[in-house]
Amino acid sequence: MGKATIAAEFKDKYHLPDVQVVSSDVIPVLGLPSCIEMKLIKRIHNIESSTEKDAEELKKEYEHLFDGIGTLPREYKIKIKGQASPTIHPPRPIPQILKDNVKDELKHMEMMGVITKVEQPTKW
Repeated sequence: MGKATIAAEFKDKYHLPDVQVVSSDVIPVLGLPSCIEMKLIKRIHNIESSTEKDAEELKKEYEHLFDGIGTLPREYKIKIKGQASPTIHPPRPIPQILKDNVKDELKHMEMMGVITKVEQPTKW
């Protein structure tokens, strides 16, 4: 129906965000610029440790999480809902210049036990 500027108070500060006025029954949403201006959200582009010691302490405390390649301790079956239908996507083409690198990486991952070579279709 139109656009309006409203007065919004948050944490004892007033802001003047622009809002769209609609005639349908919808949930109101604040846009990204208004959220940033009102300091409801903050973009964080990277996280750094204040000192190297902090990172080392975390690695030591959670040493069991940094060991190995991240495999589960036993075989696990994934169960899906009965109404879900499987989708098969064709393999994506690999640029010729990358084929040797991809083959080498696949062999390396197979040797580490991350993946297993399959010669036939698998069961659903």
